[in-house]
Amino acid sequence: MKHAKITGAGKAALVCVATCASLFVYSVTGVAQTPKPKRINRAIELLEQGQPIYYTGSHSGTVGTFEQGKQDAQTWADYISYDMEAAPYDVAGLSAYMQGLAAAGPTRTGHRTPAVIVNVAVRGTDEATVRANSWMFEQVLATGVHGILLCHATTAGAVKAFVEAVRYPNREQGVGPGRLQDGRRGAHGAATASKIWGISDQEYLQKADVWPLNPNGEILLGVKIEDKFAFSNVDEIVKVPGIGFGEGG
Repeated sequence: MKHAKITGAGKAALVCVATCASLFVYSVTGVAQTPKPKRINRAIELLEQGQPIYYTGSHSGTVGTFEQGKQDAQTWADYISYDMEAAPYDVAGLSAYMQGLAAAGPTRTGHRTPAVIVNVAVRGTDEATVRANSWMFEQVLATGVHGILLCHATTAGAVKAFVEAVRYPNREQGVGPGRLQDGRRGAHGAATASKIWGISDQEYLQKADVWPLNPNGEILLGVKIEDKFAFSNVDEIVKVPGIGFGEGG
């Protein structure tokens, strides 16, 4: 039996075909294995698909440091619940934590950071209380977090003031007589928050709105129903536009 002898240009062509084939397989495999998130906020992405979401953190003691953020960047959870209700109100610590998450990303799902939802030390007992303390929401959002949980949400008026406090004035969804007033959040925090999200300041100003009221929004707001007073108002509370989830306390 005779064997064909490959020399010169023939050998070069064979090597090229083999190499190109290997690169092609590697390229296809790489694309297939690299997650491509549809959203910045992983929790919203799942809720939009009708899936449940699971969190870690909260009163288990999330530590507000850069190193802790790096450690938590690959969490199994769909979002991290970060407590500043019972824990100290430490915005500098939260900011360092968010920077750590971004430095150790992307996540296992391809998102720049896990979604982070903060329990803020504002009690949603009435509208006046929420409006007087709305500066806390603004400072927390400026660190680049993805949502806020309003603890002790007791009245619809308080929840309405909460939603308005976290929205920019250029929003239209849900705004009108008998509904929401214009948003009251200032724009200066976008410069720091946008860096965590990995987008431009202008993109942040467009995306940083409440879901599902704004279908393209990336901010997830929740209410915590914690006592008999809140429970008696729960039907009116959940009708407030801009609330994405609720939980019992």
